[in-house]
Amino acid sequence: MRPDLPVTLLILAASGACACYQVTANATFVAATPAHRRSQATGLAIAGLSLGQGTAMIVAGAAARHFSPAAVIATAGLLGAAALVLNIQRLPSPTPPPRPDG
Repeated sequence: MRPDLPVTLLILAASGACACYQVTANATFVAATPAHRRSQATGLAIAGLSLGQGTAMIVAGAAARHFSPAAVIATAGLLGAAALVLNIQRLPSPTPPPRPDG
């Protein structure tokens, strides 16, 4: 696919909108971490994310030597979507709010 500029901008806007889950994920992570360990846990999480992203870039660069960049990007997107589906299935269902007695 070779979308023109307006379609590409729409795709990028949709991608950015889908990334807003990170606000809730970060808040949940901070709330679940004991106060005296938050800075250490945040540092480890950021280091892990940087390591994972760097490794993914190295793997993608190596794959792009053998396959087209479009195929590598599409495969990375499919792998990311598959990881999302697998992780969503493992999440506990949300607890409904308590009902008022009145």
